[in-house]
Amino acid sequence: MLVPEMDIKEVRKELMKDYSSLLKKAEYVSKKLLKNFGPIKDKVICKVFDYESKNRNHWIYALRITKKESEIFMLSYQFTKKGLEAYGLFDD
Repeated sequence: MLVPEMDIKEVRKELMKDYSSLLKKAEYVSKKLLKNFGPIKDKVICKVFDYESKNRNHWIYALRITKKESEIFMLSYQFTKKGLEAYGLFDD
Protein backbone atom coordinates (compact mmCIF):
# COMPACT_ATOMS: atom_id res chain seq x y z
CA MET A 1 0.00 0.00 0.00
CA LEU A 2 1.28 3.44 -0.87
CA VAL A 3 1.92 5.70 2.10
CA PRO A 4 2.99 9.37 2.01
CA GLU A 5 6.28 8.68 3.79
CA MET A 6 7.64 6.53 0.93
CA ASP A 7 10.44 7.85 -1.24
CA ILE A 8 10.32 7.44 -5.03
CA LYS A 9 12.27 4.14 -5.05
CA GLU A 10 9.86 2.57 -2.58
CA VAL A 11 6.88 3.89 -4.55
CA ARG A 12 8.27 2.42 -7.78
CA LYS A 13 8.84 -0.95 -6.09
CA GLU A 14 5.30 -0.97 -4.66
CA LEU A 15 3.70 -0.08 -7.99
CA MET A 16 5.67 -2.73 -9.87
CA LYS A 17 4.12 -5.37 -7.59
CA ASP A 18 0.73 -4.48 -9.08
CA TYR A 19 1.84 -3.99 -12.68
CA SER A 20 1.43 -7.54 -14.03
CA SER A 21 -1.93 -8.18 -12.36
CA LEU A 22 -3.28 -4.80 -13.50
CA LEU A 23 -2.08 -5.43 -17.04
CA LYS A 24 -3.81 -8.84 -17.09
CA LYS A 25 -7.01 -7.24 -15.76
CA ALA A 26 -6.90 -4.50 -18.40
CA GLU A 27 -6.28 -7.01 -21.21
CA TYR A 28 -9.19 -9.16 -20.00
CA VAL A 29 -11.52 -6.14 -19.91
CA SER A 30 -10.27 -5.08 -23.34
CA LYS A 31 -11.14 -8.46 -24.84
CA LYS A 32 -14.59 -8.31 -23.25
CA LEU A 33 -15.18 -4.84 -24.67
CA LEU A 34 -14.21 -6.01 -28.14
CA LYS A 35 -16.60 -8.92 -27.83
CA ASN A 36 -19.48 -6.67 -26.68
CA PHE A 37 -18.96 -3.93 -29.25
CA GLY A 38 -18.59 -6.29 -32.20
CA PRO A 39 -16.54 -5.41 -35.28
CA ILE A 40 -14.76 -2.09 -34.79
CA LYS A 41 -14.36 -0.94 -38.43
CA ASP A 42 -13.89 2.83 -38.03
CA LYS A 43 -15.00 3.10 -34.37
CA VAL A 44 -12.79 4.11 -31.44
CA ILE A 45 -13.65 2.65 -28.05
CA CYS A 46 -12.47 4.63 -24.98
CA LYS A 47 -13.28 3.45 -21.47
CA VAL A 48 -11.88 4.44 -18.07
CA PHE A 49 -12.01 2.24 -14.95
CA ASP A 50 -11.22 2.67 -11.26
CA TYR A 51 -9.51 -0.32 -9.63
CA GLU A 52 -8.17 -1.24 -6.21
CA SER A 53 -5.40 -3.85 -6.28
CA LYS A 54 -4.92 -6.66 -3.79
CA ASN A 55 -2.09 -4.54 -2.29
CA ARG A 56 -4.73 -1.83 -1.65
CA ASN A 57 -3.29 0.60 -4.18
CA HIS A 58 -5.80 2.72 -6.09
CA TRP A 59 -5.54 2.76 -9.87
CA ILE A 60 -7.23 4.36 -12.83
CA TYR A 61 -6.71 2.58 -16.11
CA ALA A 62 -7.93 3.73 -19.48
CA LEU A 63 -8.43 1.62 -22.59
CA ARG A 64 -8.38 3.04 -26.10
CA ILE A 65 -9.17 0.48 -28.77
CA THR A 66 -9.11 1.00 -32.52
CA LYS A 67 -9.12 -1.42 -35.40
CA LYS A 68 -5.31 -1.44 -35.56
CA GLU A 69 -4.25 -1.21 -31.92
CA SER A 70 -5.16 -1.25 -28.24
CA GLU A 71 -3.62 1.18 -25.77
CA ILE A 72 -3.64 0.93 -21.99
CA PHE A 73 -2.85 3.89 -19.75
CA MET A 74 -2.33 3.19 -16.04
CA LEU A 75 -2.22 5.74 -13.23
CA SER A 76 -1.93 5.10 -9.50
CA TYR A 77 -3.08 7.78 -7.07
CA GLN A 78 -3.23 8.57 -3.38
CA PHE A 79 -4.44 11.45 -1.25
CA THR A 80 -1.88 13.03 1.09
CA LYS A 81 -1.79 16.09 3.34
CA LYS A 82 -0.36 18.05 0.40
CA GLY A 83 -3.12 16.94 -1.96
CA LEU A 84 -3.46 14.35 -4.71
CA GLU A 85 -0.36 12.46 -5.84
CA ALA A 86 -0.42 10.40 -9.03
CA TYR A 87 2.09 8.03 -10.60
CA GLY A 88 1.89 6.86 -14.18
CA LEU A 89 3.16 3.54 -15.51
CA PHE A 90 3.94 3.09 -19.16
CA ASP A 91 4.43 -0.15 -21.05
CA ASP A 92 7.75 1.05 -22.51
